[in-house]
Amino acid sequence: MRSSYRWLAAILLLLVVLLAPSPAEARKKAKKAPGTPAASAVQSPVQSAAAPAQAQPPAPPAERAPLAPASEPSTAPEPTSLPATQFSSPPGGDLPAQEPVHTETTQPGGSSESPAAERKPVVTGITIEGCEAVPKAEVLKVTGSKIGQPFDEEQVRDDVQHVFDTGWFTDVKVDTQLYNDGIMIIFKVLENPIIKKIVISGNKMVTTEKIVSLMKTKEGEVLNTRTLFEDINAINNYYDRETGYIFKPSHVTGQNVSADGTLALVITDGLVIQDIKIEGNTVYSSQEILKLLHTKPGQLYNEKAVGEDASRIAKEYEDGDWLLDTIRPSLNPATATVVFHVYEAMVEDIKIEGNDKTKAAVILRNIRTKKGEIIRKKKLKKDYERLNNLGYFETVNIVPEQGTDYGKYVLVVKVKEQKTGLATLGLGYTGGGSGPIRSGITGAVSFSERNFKGNGLGASVQWQRGVNIDSLSLSYFDPAINKKQDSINLSYYSQVVSELRQPVANTDPLQYALYDDKRSGGSVTFGHPLNDDLRLFLTLRKETLDFSRSATSDYQPAGLGHGDMNAMSLAAQYDTRDDVFNPHEGLYLNGAVTKGGPPIGGDFDFTKLYLETRKYYPLKKGRTLALRAWGGSLSGNSPLTEIFYAGGSDSIRGYQENSFFGTQFVVLNAEFRFPIANIKMLNGAIFADAGNAWGNLPNSTVTNNNNSKLYFDAGLGVRLVFPTLGLGVIRVDYAFGERGGRSSIGIGQTF
Repeated sequence: MRSSYRWLAAILLLLVVLLAPSPAEARKKAKKAPGTPAASAVQSPVQSAAAPAQAQPPAPPAERAPLAPASEPSTAPEPTSLPATQFSSPPGGDLPAQEPVHTETTQPGGSSESPAAERKPVVTGITIEGCEAVPKAEVLKVTGSKIGQPFDEEQVRDDVQHVFDTGWFTDVKVDTQLYNDGIMIIFKVLENPIIKKIVISGNKMVTTEKIVSLMKTKEGEVLNTRTLFEDINAINNYYDRETGYIFKPSHVTGQNVSADGTLALVITDGLVIQDIKIEGNTVYSSQEILKLLHTKPGQLYNEKAVGEDASRIAKEYEDGDWLLDTIRPSLNPATATVVFHVYEAMVEDIKIEGNDKTKAAVILRNIRTKKGEIIRKKKLKKDYERLNNLGYFETVNIVPEQGTDYGKYVLVVKVKEQKTGLATLGLGYTGGGSGPIRSGITGAVSFSERNFKGNGLGASVQWQRGVNIDSLSLSYFDPAINKKQDSINLSYYSQVVSELRQPVANTDPLQYALYDDKRSGGSVTFGHPLNDDLRLFLTLRKETLDFSRSATSDYQPAGLGHGDMNAMSLAAQYDTRDDVFNPHEGLYLNGAVTKGGPPIGGDFDFTKLYLETRKYYPLKKGRTLALRAWGGSLSGNSPLTEIFYAGGSDSIRGYQENSFFGTQFVVLNAEFRFPIANIKMLNGAIFADAGNAWGNLPNSTVTNNNNSKLYFDAGLGVRLVFPTLGLGVIRVDYAFGERGGRSSIGIGQTF
């Protein structure tokens, strides 16, 4: 028996030697935790397992430091400054959810594990010491160590950090001891003080009651540094976002917890402005802009107020019709200086797109907005209208696009060209009851071009031959003969028209006197712009005239004669119409005085005055109200070509062409124009006309119409738009006058 016991003791001793770690293994394990002090707060599991049952207890907690993670230092923020005790402010991230761990202890599970697993001790108990006001269960939620699981020194280090991160404690330490053949983990904590009073000072812009209401930290509760950290963020967010008073890095510039549990927060409302500067402005002076601002030196910097001031500056530019890119206010905290940087929209470049025919120089000379200028919206609108009124393009679009930097823009002029030339070859029947030319077959050949070879030149040739007409006319127009954009217009004509009809007054039914018209001549018109809206014209004319009674006429026509006419005209034209071909808004004024005879010679000595005004009012939904008033007066010995006519499709539409003529005339027109069924090519018009021409012709023995009463009509019309055909607007009107109804067709708007 003794021999058997000796063998059994030898076997047990051998097992102890075999299971005990070698010195090399112990050193290897020690290297895994380089930050662990020699007197670690966590006892080695192997040492605990090997110690006798009556081992001495671990050193007191006060002598042990809490474990930090082995790989890197604690991520907790800098401690909050508090008297007597340090409180750490936790990071803002959410804590990972943890299952609650019970403090009850249990024996480790069954012994079915392998011999290697049995060598590693298990956790047989977890408890917390020092918790009095803070519920232990709330603390245990954040620990990852579990009863029944192998003891993990790295996990314990993490648990220390997690417990500290709850924000309830000034200090957290950990201890271990043998318990029920395993390891008991003991977290030893030092609670933060209980807040008995909250004191706020330094605040003037926000009430103390409001600040306290923003805080989750309450009187009578244990101070939680994590919650206090959130409270400070809430106070800063309210100041910055709600009130606009910005102060970096924090409006809470002081915090302290006294020994009696008083939490004191010192508030700084904001930064006092020392100076305000304006940069980047060229349209308005800095002094003009400073007068607009409500923000003044000596006030607290308020981001909302500064934003409102930026809006005031933007409105000033808007009211002044200037295009503004943006305004960027900034604050220099070091000098307490507020800077408003104004980025005006300056033209960096101008690009032309879509001009397959028209030369870029032709387009650019009609754009008054130049490189280096600040964009003015009305000026840009006039540039658009000027290009559109050339008649070269179907569509025009000027788009300011962002350039290479703030405040720099590229004007992209996008055009779609349209037909500018028109050639006709026709055979027709002209004259008859609606006009001065007697009926007959007429052939005509014509060519006109508004944009010859893309250079913006205009030219036309027209030849007409029929039973009672033989005419040839030539014209040439250059809108910009120099950099000042002076214009010149040359014309020549020669015509022979027989049996022209002249209404005879006081005949019923209306009778006509017939006369033959032979004339030839030409004119030169020089135009000079005073500005973009006002232009002066000087015209010199020379004509050879011969008006005679036709052999078949039963009445003596008025104004017959022959001779050379030399005349000079001075005219002024003011035009702000948005579209000269189909205006919707704007004003048109045209006045001229013509003098024939001395000092430029000729056989006719006369003076002629003419004045026309048109006004267009834009209405809702594409509607337009158009008004026109025009009249004139003629005195002296004038040829028949200078008298005034009224009646027909361009004046009083309810009466035949040239129904009224004389040395005095006045015509009034009103039109209400509107779209029809949202069809782009179709518009309608309701109109009314009034007018007359009267007064005896000079050197005439025939009594003309001396009745100066106004003749009225009213009617309806349709407008067809054919820009691709080069015809523009074709109008068809039907009017009712004193002499019945009458239809008429014309090209372009009546006025």
